[in-house]
Amino acid sequence: MLLKRPIIVISSLVLLVLVAVVSLEASGVTHFFHQPKSSVGTSDAANSKNKVATPVTTAPTTPGTIDKTQSGTSTPVSAPDSEKRSPATSTALLAPTGTFASAHKSVPINATLSSVCNTTSGAQCRITFTMGGVTKSLDAQTADRVGAVYWNSWTPESIGLTAGQWQITAVATLNGQTATSTDSLALEIRT
Repeated sequence: MLLKRPIIVISSLVLLVLVAVVSLEASGVTHFFHQPKSSVGTSDAANSKNKVATPVTTAPTTPGTIDKTQSGTSTPVSAPDSEKRSPATSTALLAPTGTFASAHKSVPINATLSSVCNTTSGAQCRITFTMGGVTKSLDAQTADRVGAVYWNSWTPESIGLTAGQWQITAVATLNGQTATSTDSLALEIRT
């Protein structure tokens, strides 16, 4: 009987540890069995997760009205085969929405960020950053068949952003139409 008691205690402790690990993994506190969703700007990303960009205009305008002083670089995320890019089936251009910058407040110049633009399938989308008459941008990408464009693992420094507050705008173009949406939060870069 004395031998059974330590086995019950040890079994209970092991079970308790397993329950704790599973709970921590499910809540995203630990990352023993999966990768974290984002390691940069986590607190800012959590605060701005539910914020939606406010459309400025959806009226057709002349393409090429964005003054881009320097070409930005980006690394697009490859879509699965089921979501490969296909031509737009509709000519109606949707105003861009999405998370135009994964962090906004007090972002280090070398922080790794990501951006998403949702618009009409087949449209070109570009994310621009403007401060004091200077405009920088991520390279334009074509929206996949569900209308999404992804820029992953870019840094403010890689596209020429400097310290200060940059207004974020997404510009979508399709068949001579242009739609623009401005993020409600500026991108605050610090050195």
